[in-house]
Amino acid sequence: MKVALNIEYFCPSKGGGQTYAANFARALVAKGHEVHVFACEAEDIGPEITFHRLRALRGLRALRDWSFVKASTLALQEQEFDIIQAFGLSLCMDVYRAGGGVHRKWFRMDLDAVSGEIRRAAKRAMRSLSLRQAIKFGLEKRQVHSPRLRRIIAVSEMVKRHFLECYDVPERKIVVIHNGVDLERFHPSNREKFNEEVRSRFGIKDEIVVLCVANNFKLKGVRPLIKSLAMLDGDRKFVALIVGRDKQGPYVSLARQLGCEDHVIFAGGASDVEKFYAATDICVHPTFYDPCANVCLEALASGVPTITTRLNGSGEIITEGKEGFVIDTPKDVEAMADRIRRFGNEEFRREAGRAARALAEQHSIERNVEDVMRVYEDVLAEKRAEE
Repeated sequence: MKVALNIEYFCPSKGGGQTYAANFARALVAKGHEVHVFACEAEDIGPEITFHRLRALRGLRALRDWSFVKASTLALQEQEFDIIQAFGLSLCMDVYRAGGGVHRKWFRMDLDAVSGEIRRAAKRAMRSLSLRQAIKFGLEKRQVHSPRLRRIIAVSEMVKRHFLECYDVPERKIVVIHNGVDLERFHPSNREKFNEEVRSRFGIKDEIVVLCVANNFKLKGVRPLIKSLAMLDGDRKFVALIVGRDKQGPYVSLARQLGCEDHVIFAGGASDVEKFYAATDICVHPTFYDPCANVCLEALASGVPTITTRLNGSGEIITEGKEGFVIDTPKDVEAMADRIRRFGNEEFRREAGRAARALAEQHSIERNVEDVMRVYEDVLAEKRAEE
């Protein structure tokens, strides 16, 4: 099968969505398929994958999305492919994997992460007047209703529901396939290798480590996490280890104001994030919006019980009180603190960790690829029937 993958950036170091695309491309190659990647930039492409560099505008953000879509459309039309899969905005694709969810929903839900009614209203007004947002909305609508598009891969039931709420799209065109996780890289055995190394690096002794991995502190709920940590008391010690690239200043100030600055550690960005899961007792991902957070799948695969919100698609697979907990909203800091406190019980924590790994084993990258391949086969069957 000759497959084209269309994504603006094919750079695993830049985020979970791009890591997924790279892993997926390699899995296709391993299955014997011919893979072409159409992107503005790529890293670790490998000789077995053909890279087509797209020339799109870089400076003006308002026109960048439009420019990328135009460049990719022109390039993809020059060759024949069995399947063209888009990982973002596109007007030339058979399959669209909506890893970023529905932009119209993100537009609304991201605003909830802004603290203060006045600031929230001001940001809403600014976005409503934004040329870039108008272009994104227009492109997303054209993409979803494109006659070329045969399947939308929603990475969670939540994303599927959002498509049905925002667009008049036939439900049969939407297939739910949750993200897959690398079960070898993220494994409970890593604890033996890296636990002591990471804890000693940050001066952590016998405290219960609450890990939060995020590159957007506002959207991923670092503020309510710190507030919930300040509510924890008793003889058990909890320390939050926050891994990710973002401005730390406002959050350091918040922790200081709440008197829990000694229990909040900012580790910065990390490419070896599997080491941090190995030194972790609980993963907390109190996001305001995530189509299907890879962070939660990685934690589960590492045998780490996980707390997240109903605004995260990967929370759908968690059974309440078994592998972790799912709270309604990150704004409910009392509920978050209560769930964290429950994991102060070591026996409960260990049992949840074993259940977490068992759950993750049902969501491997291999299974994800197999599910996507079935979508490809259905699309090809439809094409043949129309010939």
